[in-house]
Amino acid sequence: MNATVPDGAFSGLSSVAIKRFVQQVEGAAAFLTIAHSGASPRSAQAKALAHHVIPTFTKRHYAAWHRSLVSTSASRLKEMVIVFAKHPVQGPGAQAELEAFKMLLELTPAGPPLLELAGRDRPRAYRELEKHMQLVCLQFEEVAALADSLAESGSESDIATSTEDTRDDCLPKGSEAVLERAGGTLTLTEAAVRLGVSRQALHKRIATGTALGMMVDGEIIVPRLQFTESDGQVSVLNGIKGIAKLFKSTLAGPWMALQFLVDPDPNLGQPPIEALRQGKHDQVLVAARAHLHCDEE
Repeated sequence: MNATVPDGAFSGLSSVAIKRFVQQVEGAAAFLTIAHSGASPRSAQAKALAHHVIPTFTKRHYAAWHRSLVSTSASRLKEMVIVFAKHPVQGPGAQAELEAFKMLLELTPAGPPLLELAGRDRPRAYRELEKHMQLVCLQFEEVAALADSLAESGSESDIATSTEDTRDDCLPKGSEAVLERAGGTLTLTEAAVRLGVSRQALHKRIATGTALGMMVDGEIIVPRLQFTESDGQVSVLNGIKGIAKLFKSTLAGPWMALQFLVDPDPNLGQPPIEALRQGKHDQVLVAARAHLHCDEE
């Protein structure tokens, strides 16, 4: 593994999160390579892991540096998911394989239940890993796009479209159905107009986790379900801020937050979005923490 990065590339919370993502992916790849080193014949994907090199970036690449690095690690992650699901290790390499699995679990709030599942049914846990890594991939693609946009403009300006748009490959399965159940979406401009704020102001709220928005095809879309109207005035529903911030801080991301809001929750006995509309803000936040296993040791 070889990488040269510009000075200050990992300054700021977003960059620190991206650095952690890259480190976890590369660490897991190293363990997985060790796990397959004694296998014969090794899968093509497992062989590829051993010869992967992070590209070198110079100052002139800085404007899109975060997106480029995340895209590289996301591709790496996809290779590993295939190896886990289709080429599980038997014998001495199994422990190294499990260590690689554990490193990836640190990237998702689903880590504790997936680790428990691995103790009971490792092949199934490895298969389940795919959808959770898709969510992780999408989350970091969004973080990288935001970080690069701010670096390019020097302010909370509009999201710049990536020249290498790979986000569609990382969209969670069933995302269109989730968006439909959420009442559809608005563009960033449409949502800003409804709220009576600028695009930049709404972009900042999404970037800081006080409103929900996600990246699709290089553009931010804004779920309608988070808006409420009273006396002709549209605002973000009370309680959305807490949910958006919680899912952002745990790296679960906006897609998982949206899924949580529209699915019936066993602790609430109803979809969380309905509970928020009824003013049950504290109960929904407790249910969200339980959903993300935030309070587990």
